[in-house]
Formats: sequence, structure tokens, C-alpha cells
Amino acid sequence: MTTTSLILGTVSICLGILGGTLSPVGFVCGIVGIILGAISIKRDHLLMDTAKAGFVTSIIGTVFSLAMSLIVYTMPFIDLSAIYDFLAGNFLRK
Repeated sequence: MTTTSLILGTVSICLGILGGTLSPVGFVCGIVGIILGAISIKRDHLLMDTAKAGFVTSIIGTVFSLAMSLIVYTMPFIDLSAIYDFLAGNFLRK
């Protein structure tokens, strides 16, 4: 379970970096990796370092995938015209 947690954490980070429609899959992989990592930390004292590494990578991947999902899926609903005006210098003309 420790190795699986580490692999799922790495996969969730990679899917979070890719963004788009794969971010929710990375979020689910990260949640499963967190659960397996927490179980491994309690049970497996010989592989404690690997279990902690899997737990941490799963947390990072979950947060990153969630952030990318929120960015990708809320972007169509955000009005960016004020930012475009600011970048174009049109904010001084109003």
C-alpha cells in the first residue's frame, strides 16, 4: 500500500499539471493515495518513510489537481474585460 500511495500521488501531480479534463481524475487519485498513505503510516513501521512520502505527494497532488480543476472549469464564467482594458492601457481613458 505504501508504493501504491506514492504512485497515486505522483499520478495526481502529473494529471494536475496537465490540467483540463484530467484534473478531476488526478483529484480522485490523490484522495485514494491519501487514504492508502494514512493506512500505511499506521500499519507499516518498516516502510514508514515511503508511506510518509506517498501521503505527502498525494496531498500535494490533490491540492494541485483541485486548484487546476477550479481554474479550468470556472474560467468561462469569469469576465476578463477589465483585465484586458488594464493591459491595453484603456483604463486611463475612461
